[in-house]
Amino acid sequence: MPPVPLSVARQHLADIISRVAQIEAELDRLAEARTKIGRPQIDAITEAEAALAEAHAREPHRLVDEALGRTGNEQPTVAECETALAGVKAEMERRRGAQVLLDGEQARLESRLRFAVADRREAIGAVVRAEALASLFAEFDAALDRVAELRSIFDALGLAMTQRDLDHAAVIGRNGTGRGRAAWRVALAALEADAAAPLPDAEPPSAATAKAA
Repeated sequence: MPPVPLSVARQHLADIISRVAQIEAELDRLAEARTKIGRPQIDAITEAEAALAEAHAREPHRLVDEALGRTGNEQPTVAECETALAGVKAEMERRRGAQVLLDGEQARLESRLRFAVADRREAIGAVVRAEALASLFAEFDAALDRVAELRSIFDALGLAMTQRDLDHAAVIGRNGTGRGRAAWRVALAALEADAAAPLPDAEPPSAATAKAA
């Protein structure tokens, strides 16, 4: 049996969820690229400069050895150390330039992600409005009726209700105190990743879609 198509509001949410996932995947790839490129290594320059300084210190001895026909000194020459140092500096600039580009790309992606997350929050609100707003208002009205009922009982008993009493009455007036809020938190969190996730005490997406059709 083919899956029931999502409602317009849920399909819009699904598109945004896909966009968020795509941006997050791009950020992951960017982080991997940053690791592959690596940060500029300051220590490498320090080591190359130290090797050049040692080569300069050895240079008079090398010249004497060459003049006397001595062989066997395989230490790098000044020219070789200068070339190595230039290479290290060039590589450092290359990596620094690449990291600057990655920083700019990361800032762009993070900005896109912030907008996409905000769009997702609005899309979830649209789903709730389309499928559960009436039941939420009905639950709220029932809670207010329960508070009014409790107030009348207190009045009949000649007991004054403080604001704290009223707040407490409003809480206990809801069926399943605490459980309802937890169910909504779970449902809304699920909608961030799955556009077909059901809402508490609401018509399932298939029924809502069928009714809309």
